[in-house]
Amino acid sequence: MLSRSRVFVLEQLSEDDLVKIIQRAIKLGFDKQKIEIDKDTLQYLAKMASGDARVALNALEFAVAATKADKSGKIKLDQKVIKESLQKSS
Repeated sequence: MLSRSRVFVLEQLSEDDLVKIIQRAIKLGFDKQKIEIDKDTLQYLAKMASGDARVALNALEFAVAATKADKSGKIKLDQKVIKESLQKSS
């Protein structure tokens, strides 16, 4: 029945592609929450996702949900939170 099947080969995304996807998600995907993530942490998340945007976005979502906003209303994400979130999303 292979003749009636479609085969999709998914290539790994580059770290740069993942960084762009994560930045877009932070900008557009969390309503009006103010999320702050430094460049090193962003690169860390992209690297640890191993080319899979779903892994990166799931970890980002866990990290945002697990982090309380500071007094100014910002949610500050660091590598520790991202590492924990990657473990939970696996």
